[in-house]
Amino acid sequence: MQPLTRQETHISIRSWWSDRNPGLQGPTINIHAMAKPILRRMYHRQALEFVENNRGSPLLSTTLDIYFSYLPLNYVWRSTKVEILWDLVDRAVSEDDARVIVDPPVFNYIAGMLGSQDAENLSQLYRLLFEKLASHESTLPAIWESQACAWLVLLLHDEDTEVISWALRTLTEFSHWSEGAQAIVDSGVRDHVVVLLESPNSDLRKWTCQLVARLEKHELTASAIWEEQKLCERLVSLMHDESPEVTEWATDALVHIAQWIDGAQAIVDAYTLAPVLALLQSQRPNVPEWTCYLVGTLAGHKSIAPNVFELNTLMWLVFLLRDRNFGVVAGATYALSQIAQWSDGAEAIVAAKVLDHVSALLESSNTNVRIWTCEIVKKLATHESTAPAVLRLKLWAGLVSLSREPKVATSAMAALVTIRKWPNREVETLDHIISGFIRPEEERGREQESLKLGDQDLPHLILRANVDRSSNQERALFNDNSDVFRVPYCLRTTSVVVI
Repeated sequence: MQPLTRQETHISIRSWWSDRNPGLQGPTINIHAMAKPILRRMYHRQALEFVENNRGSPLLSTTLDIYFSYLPLNYVWRSTKVEILWDLVDRAVSEDDARVIVDPPVFNYIAGMLGSQDAENLSQLYRLLFEKLASHESTLPAIWESQACAWLVLLLHDEDTEVISWALRTLTEFSHWSEGAQAIVDSGVRDHVVVLLESPNSDLRKWTCQLVARLEKHELTASAIWEEQKLCERLVSLMHDESPEVTEWATDALVHIAQWIDGAQAIVDAYTLAPVLALLQSQRPNVPEWTCYLVGTLAGHKSIAPNVFELNTLMWLVFLLRDRNFGVVAGATYALSQIAQWSDGAEAIVAAKVLDHVSALLESSNTNVRIWTCEIVKKLATHESTAPAVLRLKLWAGLVSLSREPKVATSAMAALVTIRKWPNREVETLDHIISGFIRPEEERGREQESLKLGDQDLPHLILRANVDRSSNQERALFNDNSDVFRVPYCLRTTSVVVI
């Protein structure tokens, strides 16, 4: 067989250079490499022209496909991709265009580009686009059904702290909705929570606490979080954190956990109850206040309450009633109002001489203190064993006066209704005392309504606006400009005054 011989080829610049440089291996000029700058320029002009021609018109799926055909290519200029992404960011403001962009193949590509590993440093633009798309309620279901939450959870491993913080904030926003919270839990966020709570970065600790609090709002996802080992223990340790914001939000997360009976039991089982109660004695600003709200939430469960007031809790709560900080006093009255709903707790409150402070607390300049004190009176008057002690105080005149305050009216009236249940010669004159506080109807300017107790009608006491449960009265309770203090988020945004 004849050996294979190379056929003669036409002379070209490429072969001419190679033939005259026998020491070189292969051709030294890559025609494709020479063509790439030309291709980049061509694609750039082509893309800009396409963007300009479609600007102002509704975004179609075919148009979107053409846009995204440029983004994955390495030989498309970064400036070209920037122009395309900015156009998509502008379009994402429109809800109709945003719904087109969250189409699964395209949106999954966007979600995959959110990290800091992007060589072209376009991740910030992708994150901005993601935020715009997620700002529409109609696009959220598609986002949750996609792989977006899984990508966001993966970003919790990112090397860039700013990226992790952004991912946590975004997950926290999604967790406001039960569907979003479920998607987050399904993406395995629980495996990262304790690690992030131990981060040296205070911003990451704070946002992780907020994420835990939001996930605890929903019954379907709450247990998935508190079942994580060491979570409650770590949150309690953060109540000592050097950052006031971390301390506040760690307490808020624990309050959300404690709202559920199983969550409250998880706090007890983690042997964190004693350290929590010890924080009532803390000298750090606001810590005793926030601890009071946590103690009150725990005491709201009948099975947990004995664990709460077995540890000298009442002694410290009574001590805090004399604090100079109105926020601390309000927190203490809230905790006592929760303990008072149980007969043994109510008896312990009377024995601790809390009633010695009630008259002064009802006259407090702080709205929240007056509200929770009314709740204490109402709940103590509910129990046969403690009602006589309440009746002896003759509080009805002060309560009727408070029933004319819009923010306090609901709680004050609830206390009056409960007191009037008990047969007492002095209580029988309550209607007469009440009528002395009522302005003529023509001076009130609004329709009044009566509250019924059994078969008897109480006088028309308060305006319809004061008892309308569909209003935002409870939210307004904590927005009083004269009462500058904060309470845990869940108490700021849920109904906390119940008749």
